[in-house]
Amino acid sequence: MVQRGCPKNTVDAEVVLGHLAAADFEVSERPEDAEVLIVNTCSFIDEAKAESLEVCSPALPSASRAPLRHRIL
Repeated sequence: MVQRGCPKNTVDAEVVLGHLAAADFEVSERPEDAEVLIVNTCSFIDEAKAESLEVCSPALPSASRAPLRHRIL
């Protein structure tokens, strides 16, 4: 999971990661190793919007790596 935005987003991300861990999902520290990439971000603050676009760009299909099975943006 890539998390950007306000402190509420941080709490939300921690809750989601807790649910994933409880469901026996393996959480990868490196997005390039993941089969699923979750980008948790804020769209209310202009700076966060810009960061979101930067974070989401690597999540788009790329010929240089195996495709992600899922992208949750």
